[in-house]
Amino acid sequence: MLSVVCALVLAGSSPALRAQGQNDHERLHQIFRDYWEFVLRENPLLATSQGDLRFNDRLSDESLAGYARRHDAILTFLQRLEDVHREQLDAEDRLNYDLFQGQLGWQVQEYAFGTYLEPVHQRSGFHLFLPELHERVPLRTIRQYEDYLARLKAIPAYIEQQKALLREGLKRRRTPPRLVLKAVPQQIDALLSVPLDDFPLYQPFKAFPDNLPEAQKHRLAALGKQVLEEKVLPAFQQFKAFFADEYIPNASQEISASKRYPDGEAF
Repeated sequence: MLSVVCALVLAGSSPALRAQGQNDHERLHQIFRDYWEFVLRENPLLATSQGDLRFNDRLSDESLAGYARRHDAILTFLQRLEDVHREQLDAEDRLNYDLFQGQLGWQVQEYAFGTYLEPVHQRSGFHLFLPELHERVPLRTIRQYEDYLARLKAIPAYIEQQKALLREGLKRRRTPPRLVLKAVPQQIDALLSVPLDDFPLYQPFKAFPDNLPEAQKHRLAALGKQVLEEKVLPAFQQFKAFFADEYIPNASQEISASKRYPDGEAF
């Protein structure tokens, strides 16, 4: 999805505009720009990776309400797209229009099928990517370390949102096959088995940039240790218990999606 969005945004810099399509061109590319802004706001880690640090202290909203809100926004973008007269666009813009419309339509279908209710299995999930958070963010200034601490503090709420998605998935009979879930508790155990000093998310507090004052290094390290010990590690442990005791036993044993989901044939 990111590659398509980037291509669409970059396409807006094309200097050759046919006069008869200029208004529709501008309207189309305003939609592209607005959509890219929407993507960055809804994906703070993506924004950070793109060098946009406006949301550098946040994690994404993974709540059920957050998914519903994003779905409504996608429908609004589709409605705005209808106001663009495709036939008045040049060949490049028509291609961009079609690609963008297709991507939005795909997201609407994904929401309808509830694929977002299966965020965790042994090859994908927050338990695999959040421990790499420190490798995905800039950590060169005091402000950036404070942003990192803010993200660490947000992890327990983020994990609770994941649990709510999974519980909703159980309710709707939308889960991955039990076979691909069994390794998750062991993966979390392996993560939690190391001393705090070796825990991945603690590593930035052991290797500060040389330019930071020593007093700030001690302050930030103490805060990092506190957040991890009191908030992050217990949240991972509680999730593991939920996943092992509640989620896996109630997940589907069916491998085939057509048999696993209530609307499996359509899926």
